[in-house]
Amino acid sequence: MSEIIDIPFSNPEVAEQLGVATSSLRKWCLALEEQNYNFERTDQKKRLFYHSDIIVLRYFKELVTTKNMSLKNAAVVITDRFIKENNKVFFNGTEVEHSTELAFFNETDNEQKDNEDQLTLSKTELTNILRTHQEQLFTQLKEQLKHELIQDLKEEITTIQQDNNQELFNKIESALGNQESAIKSNLEKRDKYLMESLKESMEAKKQIAATEEQTNKKKWYQIWK
Repeated sequence: MSEIIDIPFSNPEVAEQLGVATSSLRKWCLALEEQNYNFERTDQKKRLFYHSDIIVLRYFKELVTTKNMSLKNAAVVITDRFIKENNKVFFNGTEVEHSTELAFFNETDNEQKDNEDQLTLSKTELTNILRTHQEQLFTQLKEQLKHELIQDLKEEITTIQQDNNQELFNKIESALGNQESAIKSNLEKRDKYLMESLKESMEAKKQIAATEEQTNKKKWYQIWK
């Protein structure tokens, strides 16, 4: 293998090599830097890219464009697999400068397959969890509806009882009212009868007194005759 002369490249040069816009490259670099992957910079704070950085960025592009990863997730994967120390990048303990890109891209494909298998398992587990959750939710809803139905029945029974009690109260009140009227009428009749009886008794006494007076007068008259 011929020795690679490690000459730093600028942002536009790397963007052209990767076939992306400079704005996209800048976003990728920011995502990597957020995960503590650092690029060398000039005195004007502009990034410099070495051959190892370009390999890492090609790997980043593969994850983002082919694997449809988000920038953050791709950056996490890269910083987990690539280690940069003293401006040198290592992949699985081997310096990237002395490894081929095909090696870690093939390993990435295998890892992707494993991830897909894990994802399928996760989907199955998720389906089971979702089904269990739905069953639990259905049971809770059934119990809640049962409780609400019982409460509604209790309220309805209470309302019916209140209506029946009110109806019974009205009947009792009406009966008491009728009884009171009857008693009042009987009392009025009794009072009227007593008054008439009293008048008759007084008239009878007057007549008796008048008769006795006439009798007494006749007796005195006969004595003096």
